Amino acid sequence: MPQTASQTKLLNVNSIVPNPKQPRKIFDEVALQDLAQSIKGRGVLQPILVEKDHHGKGYLLVAGERRWRAARMANVKLIPALVRSKHSSDQDLLVDAMVENIHRQDMNPVDEGEAIQVLIEEMGLSVQQAALKLGVNRARLDNGLMFVRADPRIKQMVIDGSLPSTPDVTRTLMQIPDESQRLNVAKEMADKKLTVKECIAAAKQAAKILTEGQVDNKEAGSGNAREKLPRACRVALRSHKLDETKWNAAKQLGKVPPWENVVTQAENTCKACDMADVASSGICNTCPLVDFIGRLMDAEGE
Repeated sequence: MPQTASQTKLLNVNSIVPNPKQPRKIFDEVALQDLAQSIKGRGVLQPILVEKDHHGKGYLLVAGERRWRAARMANVKLIPALVRSKHSSDQDLLVDAMVENIHRQDMNPVDEGEAIQVLIEEMGLSVQQAALKLGVNRARLDNGLMFVRADPRIKQMVIDGSLPSTPDVTRTLMQIPDESQRLNVAKEMADKKLTVKECIAAAKQAAKILTEGQVDNKEAGSGNAREKLPRACRVALRSHKLDETKWNAAKQLGKVPPWENVVTQAENTCKACDMADVASSGICNTCPLVDFIGRLMDAEGE
């Protein structure tokens, strides 16, 4: 992370306040205790990074919160710090903290994903622009954002270690169209302590059975028109009935557009969507296009 005219000082640990934009929500208490014991014996070997706060009172911690927390645990009064002669914006503080945590690679993926989302929203960045700013591969950001969109209980299982934090496990779970079944599969994985490979296989099997069964049951007798929609839209719209004859009649009256136009728009939207590979009713129901198509389907049947 960039540093501006920094100088090293010994600072009172109580004069330092943590970074309000710190993306890490959870600090491993056992690891902190181990670090505190090390600090008691050898001191803080690597300076933390701080800057004076905007009001000139005390210091704002930019990087090194684990060392600062452990030093307080060890009852150390003074801690070596690089004092940066700048006042960072909230966005800069978030980027600095993100870069530090990404380089450490031990922040849980849910916290990382939520921080990525905040960064994108606050700075108005695309996913690609955020990846360039943080100096990481875009795939890592896509994975983080996928965790953000997962069910809250699945996210908690990842955070507490009940489920593997490998992105492919959560991504495959999100392909299961039914929320209750998705959670049941996740709980079974956690209870049985399945390996990453076993988790992915179990989730894929459940997704295949449920998706094929629901699509077949809901779409029976609806003709070939619905089949032309991308799978994501078909799954999300399975509760809506489509009568091709009525649709064509409504089209003649100018009430709905040609079905071919709807299909083309749906295909283009799904191709451009970052979540296309984890399409499910829970995710795709929030898509504005799916909502619009569903309203049209309901309207033509009235």
